[in-house]
Amino acid sequence: MKKPHEAQRRPFVVVPYGWAGKKAHIDPDDLAELCHLGLPPETWYLAQGTITTVLPNGKPIAIARLITEAPPGMRVRHLSRDPGELRRFALHLRPSKRAKQCGKVAKVECRELAAINQRMRARTYVSTIGTEITR
Repeated sequence: MKKPHEAQRRPFVVVPYGWAGKKAHIDPDDLAELCHLGLPPETWYLAQGTITTVLPNGKPIAIARLITEAPPGMRVRHLSRDPGELRRFALHLRPSKRAKQCGKVAKVECRELAAINQRMRARTYVSTIGTEITR
């Protein structure tokens, strides 16, 4: 059985976010997944006490909601009351009538848009071969 403080010993990454240079603590695998989805820390900002980013479709969503893949109707709570604490052991879900976004669906949308953008860039690259590119 794991002791409660063992989770705090797991490796984590401290990343700056927003223009004010605030710092967030996040698990390395979650950070890698968010960066792979095209949501690096440079796109994060603090809004109403929650670290938020904007999805490729233009909708804002809380980073904690993406990490926990929270379904609609569930609210993500920070056990430490610190919005910069994004490690999984510090997050838990609670029922809420106001929560309408689904973290899991948002991740799927990000993956789909990233794949579309990648295919579009590949087509653009293929169509520009043999032509002079001017800027």
